[in-house]
Amino acid sequence: MKSPESLQEQIDSLIGCPFEEFGRGPDSFDCLGVVRHVGSLFNVDIPDYESVFPQSERERKALARALGDADRVETPQPGDVIYFRQEEGGIHMGIVVDSEYFVHATRKFGVCKTRLSHPMWSQLIQGFYRARKA
Repeated sequence: MKSPESLQEQIDSLIGCPFEEFGRGPDSFDCLGVVRHVGSLFNVDIPDYESVFPQSERERKALARALGDADRVETPQPGDVIYFRQEEGGIHMGIVVDSEYFVHATRKFGVCKTRLSHPMWSQLIQGFYRARKA
């Protein structure tokens, strides 16, 4: 794994990149695109998807299996994937980058770094998942 300073610089360089559906970088991202990109910095292998993001519990479990049989964890660590249930019924994801923050991409703000304790986002957390290392 890269040094903490190098990781932080690379993560910070993504902040503000615009959102684009199925964006995989380096100039634009969707939520999975930024999770895959930042995950690679933590040597976490997160596969891509080619269809609409899963809506049902069955589809979410299938995606979790695709994430390398990711284990649900209670205490997140850097590199863990965080899943959210959005108010409109969709699913959103980000990646934990340290003990206080996660990085994700939203349509409104693009790539952003948000506190795990953020009042809105913390209420929408569905779980933290640890994918296998690359």
